[in-house]
Amino acid sequence: MRRTEAGRTLAFERPDTTERGTMLPGPVPSVVSPRLSRDPSKRCSVREFAALGVAVLLSGALAGGCDAPLPEDPKQAETQAAQLLEQAYEDLDAGRWREGLDRSKRALRLREHANGGRLQLAEAHAHLAWARWGMEESSAAAGHESTVARLCAMVEPGSEDLRSYVMHMLGNVHHARGEPAEAIRWWKATLADLRAAAEPDAESIAWVGNDLADQLRRVGSVVSAESLQVEMVRLARTELGASPYTPILLNNLGALYWDQDRLAEAEALYREALEVSLSDSASTPTRRAIAHLNLGVLQHDQAHWETSRENLDRALELSREGFEADDPQRVMFL
Repeated sequence: MRRTEAGRTLAFERPDTTERGTMLPGPVPSVVSPRLSRDPSKRCSVREFAALGVAVLLSGALAGGCDAPLPEDPKQAETQAAQLLEQAYEDLDAGRWREGLDRSKRALRLREHANGGRLQLAEAHAHLAWARWGMEESSAAAGHESTVARLCAMVEPGSEDLRSYVMHMLGNVHHARGEPAEAIRWWKATLADLRAAAEPDAESIAWVGNDLADQLRRVGSVVSAESLQVEMVRLARTELGASPYTPILLNNLGALYWDQDRLAEAEALYREALEVSLSDSASTPTRRAIAHLNLGVLQHDQAHWETSRENLDRALELSREGFEADDPQRVMFL
């Protein structure tokens, strides 16, 4: 979400991945969440995962490859499989396809050995699909993806967090591959699953709804994208409050309005995003700088020179606090 020159805007990256915006071409930006946690209350990166005290079994069997002996204890097998998939995710996210493939293969074998549940097997197949797509092995990737769909269909929607996690991850994979139709298919299923939960998690719903709205916009479904983004903003205002996610949703709807030349509506949302950022004690200088930048660029497009200059100057000032002097992303504030 993301543009910084006249007619372009910049939006927030998801706060759990980075504090910085990312520049991409196109009139309406998107911030795509990297992954849903199996437990929405415990989202964390791989490094944070270890820091939270989760057991890491770096035994010879774990590192020994697909043909290493399997542990007799099913619980130990499942623990090893879970850790392997955490490592595989890190590998695949970095484009280390072979390493990610090998770890995922081993994880699947461990879970089959431990008589893992449908969703545990689906998670391993989802990682294998990602690895095969990365290696351009489309037929094998499609086979694993089909298996994921079949296994997920056997589990009641909304019954387990892992179901949403697996489907969302495959949506992310297709988004990264530039396949919006497939991303939409998986993210629609994810959103339906989250809404069907006994206790729906507003943050996860807003997160996935944001992703889905942007993909709908990308395929030309602007009306559907706007309707969904409006719903997510309403959810943010009523359920999330001053959460770091609220300015993201406000900004994205503002960008959508801006793209339709609905500048007054866009400015109102950008002002609200700025106010929420300023009222949030946890808001970083970078996030506040982005909020000022968005509003300043929009005001520049409207020829509101004085207020535009004030916001752009403030964005530049805050960027000096949030970025190192040699960080190339500082250029967007200059």
